[in-house]
Amino acid sequence: MRNEKGRFIKGADPHNKGIRNKLCTKCGVKKTLDNTHWVDGKEYSGFRHICKNCWYAQCKKYNSTEEGKISQNKKNKNRRQKYPERQKAIDAVHNALKSKKLVKQPCDICRDTKVHGHHEDYSKPLQVIWLCSIHHRQRHEVLKCCEAGYFCGKSQCPICSQKAL
Repeated sequence: MRNEKGRFIKGADPHNKGIRNKLCTKCGVKKTLDNTHWVDGKEYSGFRHICKNCWYAQCKKYNSTEEGKISQNKKNKNRRQKYPERQKAIDAVHNALKSKKLVKQPCDICRDTKVHGHHEDYSKPLQVIWLCSIHHRQRHEVLKCCEAGYFCGKSQCPICSQKAL
């Protein structure tokens, strides 16, 4: 099934052919599509030709080359220039953690100890919410949805919980 732009819908049955396995062209292993290949509307099957494990290995190998390092540095420099306030907040947290002025706390939701610092407001760099990678991603999805003016309906979303009242 395709969306209005002609791209495959994630989780849909591509071309209604019952494709549930895909051969990775890199490692040659036939894998189920449960979480091993990315959706790609340009591919005939609707999924990338290379599995996620091979893709990550390929990226890691490239990033260790001189060309890859230059590319990463350029990307990081562009991101720093595009979002200077964000970068200042990240740097402030990093420096505060290093000098022990700030201590990492467990995830505010699930109490996991592998956490990221999430800034609700970059102008207050040391006011962070400690979230694990899963809850950090979910938080950004909720904020992205609410900024676009959609109603996500998630209970942890402060904007949508107000709309629901």
